[in-house]
Amino acid sequence: MHALSQQLRGFVCGLGVPYKCESSVKIYAGHFSEERFLLSVSRSCLTPGCRKKILAWLLDRHFPETGRVWFERSWGQAQFLHFGYEQLGRTVMLKVYFEYAKSFYHYLQDPTKGSTLVFDALKWSQRGESVLTQYRHKTFSTESCLWQQLGTAEEALKPLLQRVFTAVPLEDSYVLEVTEPDNPRASLDINCYDARLTVSQLSTELLAACLFKGATQSRIELLLSKQSNRFLGHVSTGMSRSGQDFMTLYFSV
Repeated sequence: MHALSQQLRGFVCGLGVPYKCESSVKIYAGHFSEERFLLSVSRSCLTPGCRKKILAWLLDRHFPETGRVWFERSWGQAQFLHFGYEQLGRTVMLKVYFEYAKSFYHYLQDPTKGSTLVFDALKWSQRGESVLTQYRHKTFSTESCLWQQLGTAEEALKPLLQRVFTAVPLEDSYVLEVTEPDNPRASLDINCYDARLTVSQLSTELLAACLFKGATQSRIELLLSKQSNRFLGHVSTGMSRSGQDFMTLYFSV
């Protein structure tokens, strides 16, 4: 385990407030990455002094100086704060997400207004590379419209998502459109939490989806066994910032 992973977990634990941990696995170009997680806290639980403490900790770990203004602005608007860690090969990335739950709630009262920003994230490597990622709510009038936007991922994910939409119809589900400036990143994130379906209940569909994306059966079966009692949280699929097709599965906090 990379030292930054342990440092991040220790730092969030040391804030002295309740937090939740969401694990995930990313499949891309036949690779299988489980070294990733999100730690989530409610900003209402944090004392006023936590803002400076958190920013100082991030800056000590190569958080971009240009992100200071973004951090200060987002802090005042967000209701939840998420800290992320990801290791892909030798590249380690830290992430900070701000979640605008209040504005999203108001938007849901009248979604005809168009899309709204739900999450804003800054992600950076220890080599100094950074990227801003935005997650906006997207409405699909029918499942057919969703399948069309999924493109080549439809074959992999349709059986899985049909199970989810049987429990919670698409019109009552949350789908986010994910983009990043100046790179090809374009993906959808489909929230599955409300369906309350465990990995074991979805094992057939999850195995098929992972195989389609190029993962080996033995690796998938080990993952499904390890996560069997957890709920499928959400599914993300599309094109990564490097132009590679990917799929990420998130498991309940």
